[in-house]
Order: sequence, then structure tokens, then C-alpha cells
Amino acid sequence: MNFKHTCLALLGLLGLQASAQNVNSPYSILGIGDIEQKTFDRNSLSGSTAIGKRSSNTYNITNPASLTSLTHNVMHFEANGRGRVSNFLLKPNAARTDNAKDFSVQHLAMAYNFRNNTAIAFGFKPYSMVNYQFTETDYLPGNTTQIIKTVDGEGGVNQVYASFAKSLGKHFSFGVTTSWLFGSMQRNENYYNGGLSLYLDNVQTTFINGGMINGGVQFYTNNSKRKWNHSVGLVASYKTTLSGETDTEVIDNGTSIFKDVEKSSKYKIPGNYGIGYTAYYKNSFKFSIDANYQPWQYQKLNYRQSYTGDAYSFSAGIERSFPYKQAQGFIEKTFIAAGAQYRSSYMNIYGQPLNDKSITFGGGFQTIKSLGIYAGVEIGTKGNINIGQINENYLQFNVGLSLKDLWFSSRKFKRYD
Repeated sequence: MNFKHTCLALLGLLGLQASAQNVNSPYSILGIGDIEQKTFDRNSLSGSTAIGKRSSNTYNITNPASLTSLTHNVMHFEANGRGRVSNFLLKPNAARTDNAKDFSVQHLAMAYNFRNNTAIAFGFKPYSMVNYQFTETDYLPGNTTQIIKTVDGEGGVNQVYASFAKSLGKHFSFGVTTSWLFGSMQRNENYYNGGLSLYLDNVQTTFINGGMINGGVQFYTNNSKRKWNHSVGLVASYKTTLSGETDTEVIDNGTSIFKDVEKSSKYKIPGNYGIGYTAYYKNSFKFSIDANYQPWQYQKLNYRQSYTGDAYSFSAGIERSFPYKQAQGFIEKTFIAAGAQYRSSYMNIYGQPLNDKSITFGGGFQTIKSLGIYAGVEIGTKGNINIGQINENYLQFNVGLSLKDLWFSSRKFKRYD
């Protein structure tokens, strides 16, 4: 595959950004929305365990130190999409809502490992998502006249990033990722009463931006004569403050009657700390475990008995490869994977954290020497209706394409592992 074909293929992947979305995430009304904690790449099939993983076949977005494991002189292009079907339960024994559906491309990236074990990567992915809607009955101040109040919100925060990694010796690699977070969140409150000819809109649009930096290291063995090899990874991000501006407009029956701009909005994001371990058996099995912790400061949220608190997660996964041997070494033809994860959100609703439990499974194959395809399913539940939280049961589909192209060709370097 030459450079022209690579660019055409990448443009085709970018075209997948068109998406259809009607899924609601009730608690994304709080803070900056639902912060995305799961991976979108191949590791999503094995429970999003990735901190300690190293692979020459695919780019690992979780730990920048893993970039040095990619095949030398081969450019990697990654595109990952996700579909989701959810239904919600508000109280025990109540009827479930209609299924909500969503599909979108979640991650686009390119990564390249230079000859001297120095690697770089660039990418785009969501950081948080806002998408909610609800309707309730309210009353005018001082009397019993009913009005219908509808609240909906959409938007989120995106992340553009660049990563750099360097290996020192045969058993240590470090990496750093710098990111720019940006986006907007719109909240629309509509008040309606036909008898009073009341049709009032309160529209708030918040624009957010700010920088973030995180790093990672990996310690690993790579003795091909041993049946077992091991790698341990650490990741950490520095706390940051996102700047915000909130524009408010009140519209009465189609006529704007009030406008205001507040430029002092601040959103504090704490640091994140994670550790992971992966065991490799020959060229076939990988077993991984991860743990993450994020110390959020206490802050009341605009919801009944709700506040922010520490977030943490645990995950484990296994991957089975089916490689075949060629003159230059082993080449992966197909693989299967499975995993489980438990995540405790930074949101505490009715005094308890919003927990997310799920299992994942899937697999993939390489169609030609330059293109890999993988897909998986995640089945999970989020929230506890027994304490008043909204319970979401979801079925999530993850798909991805991994495109590789040899750059700066030399006979000294083989095309693929």
C-alpha cells in the first residue's frame, strides 16, 4: 500500500464520523457530563484492560509508553466506532422505557514508531458526553396553575491529543500525552401552558476549553525463549482546570427578552492514577488486570442528594491469538477476547456512587497484510433502583479498523512482525 492509498483509506474512515443518535444519558445533566472512562480500541473487547499491554499489531491509547512496542517504520491508522442500545428503569417493578439507540465514531488516531525506538501518535476522541431529556409538571409562583416543563441537553467535551514515547534499554519505556479539551454543552428549559399562551425558553450554552497532560511507563520482559513474559504499566495525569463561558438567552414566544454572558465558569478535573499488569504465554495468550483511581473533591451537584466523590475502577481480560509463523516471525491472523469490569463514577446519587458493571467479548481478523478488523459486544448495567437511582441496562457494540502502511521502506526492516 503506497502513501496515496493510505490517505484515501484514512479519508474513508473520517467519512464514518456521520452518526445517528437518540440515546439519553440521564445523569449527564450533572457537571461536564458522563466522562468516558472506557477504551475504544481493540482492548475494549477484553474489559478495557490496557495499562500494562504491549502489542506490535495495534495502537494502545491508554498508556503512551506502549507506543514503542509497535512495529518499526510501519504507520498505524486506527478508527473505532461504538453503538449502544439502552433502556431505563426509574423505580422497582416499573415499566422500562423504550430502547434508546446510538452509533458514532469514537476515536481516530495515527501512530508511528521510529527506528531508534522513539514513537509518536496523534488522535481525536470524546472526553465527556451530554445527552438527556425529561418532562415534569411545575407550578407558577404563588398559585396552583400547572405548566409543563421540558428540559433537554446535548453536547460534550472533545479531546485532541499528541503522544511521544521512548524506550530506554530492553525493558523500560516511558511516554507522555498532551491534550487540548474543548466543547460546548447546551441546556434548554421550556415552559408551556396553552391556556395562558405561555411558551418560554431558557437556553444556556456553555463553552469549555483547557489543556491536560498525562504520562505512563512500562517495565517488561521480552525473552522469546521463555514461555512466559510479563509487563507492568503505570499511568498518571495531572489535575487541571477547564475554563468556561456560559451564554444565557430567554425567549418568550419566539422573541428574545434577555441575554447574559458569564465568563467565570471553572471546571476542576482531578488527576487520574492507574496500574496494570499483563502476562504473555508464548505467542498466544494474554491475561491482564487494571486498576484506576481518581480523587475528586467534594462538591454538591444540581440534583437531589448528589455530590462528587472519588472514582475508581477494576477490570480484567484475556486474549487468545492464533498466529502463524513466517520467515520474519509470527503474524497474527485472528484473535478472540473477553473481559469484565467494575466502575464507580465520580457522581454520588442519594449518597451512593453510580456503579457500572459489565462483561465484554469479541474478536478480530486480518483481511490482508495491511488491514485488521475487530468487533465486540459489551453487556452491562448502571445505577441502583433500590436506592432511588435510575437503572440503565445496555448492550454496546464496539467495532474497529486498524490500517498499517510501511513508510520509509528499507530492506533492513521487515514489513510486519
